Amino acid sequence: MTATETLSRRALIHGQVPMDTAEWQPIEGLAAGSGDVFWAGWADAEGVFVAGDEGVVFYFDGAVWARMEVPATLPVHALWGLSRDELWAVGWMGLILRFDGTSWTRVRGGVTTDENRYAAIPENTPLFAIDGRADGTAWAVGDTGTILRCEAGAWVAEASGTRAHLRCVRCLSDGQVLAAGADGTILRRSEEGLWEAQTRPHGSTFTAALEVEPGTLL
Repeated sequence: MTATETLSRRALIHGQVPMDTAEWQPIEGLAAGSGDVFWAGWADAEGVFVAGDEGVVFYFDGAVWARMEVPATLPVHALWGLSRDELWAVGWMGLILRFDGTSWTRVRGGVTTDENRYAAIPENTPLFAIDGRADGTAWAVGDTGTILRCEAGAWVAEASGTRAHLRCVRCLSDGQVLAAGADGTILRRSEEGLWEAQTRPHGSTFTAALEVEPGTLL
């Protein structure tokens, strides 16, 4: 690492992360074992949802953690929604779940054969990330370049032009939608709805993206 890189990283941390962050504390009352893996969380003014392996979803109402009934035992990788009345979860084997404020229902994925094995079909392609716009339109991404768009509650596939495993998607404040993943893959959705490959700064896999401010993506 060069001196310039060190200074740049220090400047980024100093500018973006409070230096007086509070100490992390273990959560009390969450009935999860040491081997349980959580991948995602979502919160509003009323409570917190946490989801992970084996289709586990816990809800915290401010006082008690409770495990929710979920119609699947597949890992849940990401949560997104504008409200708890239409909260989406995506995960392994193409799993898509919807929470309507009362219960979870399976919308897509997890299709099995007559032998009770997961079918080798596009619908079962694992999904790893989801994000959406203020109008409720959302995108989910996953393995082998899979991109799905949700509009008016219906999910449809969009051609990504890549077979790279995608691990993150972000809807930006200016209306753009970006997806990224393995081997430094970065895709941008055009106004016409076409996904276009962007210049790769390097070949490292991207797993998350954050809009720091309009025009700046971290």
